[in-house]
Amino acid sequence: MRMRLSRRTVLAAALPVGALVVDPRGLAPFGPIKWLVVPALVLSAGTAALWGLPVRVARRPAWAGVAFGAVVVVAAAAGVDRVYAWTGTPERHFGALTWLLCGLAFVVGQQVARGDRRVVAVGAAIAAGVVGVWATAEALGWHPLRLVGVDSRPVGPFGSSAYLGAAAVLLAPIAFGVAADGAWARRARAAAALAGGACVVALVASGARAAWLGAFVAVWFVPRSGKRVLGAVALGAVGLAFATGVAGRVPDLMNDRNGGVRGRLDEWRVAARVVEHHPLLGVGPEGYRIAFGTAVDDAYERAHGRTPLPDRAHSAVLDVAVTTGLLGLAFYLVLLLAVGRFHWRALRTPTTPMWVTGLAVGVLAYWVQSLALFPIGELEPVVWLLAGVVVAATARADELTEVHAPALVPLAAGALAGVAVVAGMADVIADQAARSTLSATGVTHASRAADLRPDQVRYRLVAARAFESEGPSGLAAAISQLDDAARVSPNDPVVRSERARLLLAQARADGSHAELLTARTALRKLARDDPRDAAVLLRLGVVEQLTGNDAAAETAWLAAEQLAPGSSAASTDLALAYAKAGRWPEAKAAARRALSRDAHDTRAQSVLEQADGT
Repeated sequence: MRMRLSRRTVLAAALPVGALVVDPRGLAPFGPIKWLVVPALVLSAGTAALWGLPVRVARRPAWAGVAFGAVVVVAAAAGVDRVYAWTGTPERHFGALTWLLCGLAFVVGQQVARGDRRVVAVGAAIAAGVVGVWATAEALGWHPLRLVGVDSRPVGPFGSSAYLGAAAVLLAPIAFGVAADGAWARRARAAAALAGGACVVALVASGARAAWLGAFVAVWFVPRSGKRVLGAVALGAVGLAFATGVAGRVPDLMNDRNGGVRGRLDEWRVAARVVEHHPLLGVGPEGYRIAFGTAVDDAYERAHGRTPLPDRAHSAVLDVAVTTGLLGLAFYLVLLLAVGRFHWRALRTPTTPMWVTGLAVGVLAYWVQSLALFPIGELEPVVWLLAGVVVAATARADELTEVHAPALVPLAAGALAGVAVVAGMADVIADQAARSTLSATGVTHASRAADLRPDQVRYRLVAARAFESEGPSGLAAAISQLDDAARVSPNDPVVRSERARLLLAQARADGSHAELLTARTALRKLARDDPRDAAVLLRLGVVEQLTGNDAAAETAWLAAEQLAPGSSAASTDLALAYAKAGRWPEAKAAARRALSRDAHDTRAQSVLEQADGT
């Protein structure tokens, strides 16, 4: 029995560090490799925890978790993306299976034996050190993967400044909790203090304002005995913010239209409209990117456009509501309250070991920052594992219930661990192949990545881009790749948009009227489903003009012009169309609008010169 406990504990302790692994050879170095390691660790630990042992869990969180999990499963079954609702998109990895993985991690955390729980805290403190040292080195100018965040902010082992901030606000309190606990060895405490300090550097340098919010609220959770040290840390953090230049992101909070308050309000307005349209079960996990186009308004499109495509509601509460409906949100909030009760107890009980207090503060701070971000697939299982450890450390005997898992459950978890390893390895190899495809000069192996993981549409997109680079002769093969991608996710907006774009390019290259009609059908469907996508409307105007429907082309371009105030393309197309029709006053006005947006637009300048000469 002790051997099983040790194996389970080691796997649980390895999870925080495992979530930080990267693959320098991959196209997405921060993604596939993590989804080889994280599910394998959780499922293996779950197998060890459930195999032949009674499972002891806190009763109320267990019931709330089961209810939320059931809603997630039903929402996924009824969702708008029948594949990625379960597995998650290749970019976010947050389908129903990830939520179930979080639930298993929560159970595993509660099974770690009393004497072994400190090992999990050690794993988290080590992860804090790795995150802190990596981000500090980046802040000093070292960029190992040639990737930095917005405004050259560090991204750490995540590829995202926001994710880095979320990890730092989770892990730094844990390291400081270990450092403040007199029951630990002096060297361990000193190492933890250094790890926590480096993690604070990561938190500040990331410029992640959602994480700063979590850190600010976390201050109120810190016991009085730690206030003096906290004051020194806070003073150093403020000085570091000014030294690194990220302090300016605080006043920008009200002006920044992308990540500031105004930008968040814009995001939340669209998300709330999706919830209004799908109140009971939402659109299913990973469905927001599909439903977004039906709910976006003119104001959002003009302010933000579609680069990158919004696929999250930028608030954990709204994200859950969008993907699982108000029913799922209700159970999610009940779950958070049920689990948060034990964390609050850890903070308010004087006899709680400081390392447990650190765990509780880190988890609560992460949940607070997620109110302005969203659940992160790479970190969420770690959070729920640590939350389970806090629950186990603070729960009373009368709050626990014992469950004997059927033999089939650990067997299934073990089998899934094997599947996760095989699928994860295939994804890592495919990701490396995709990078090779984009860097190669030919297209000999363009579809190799997609052949390895045919369920991942992004590899089809990579292959399509490679074939397109060959010129008109490669367009048919590129479209074929997107047809295959559409079989996996028929409603994926990126796949649909790219396919319609290539259909138009093929029709223009071949001069085929039948192909023009095919492209027009695809673009009309896109515009019907997402009537405020300026890029789609711009292409729709082109194909309408090419098929002789000038009035429809003008309507599409006028709409695109209004929705993309930073682009001159639609205004220029209008100017050229008006000039061709001899409508010179309108051509002149459209050309001037184009030049006001892009003073170097030579086509618009040519129309204006012609108009002045008439």
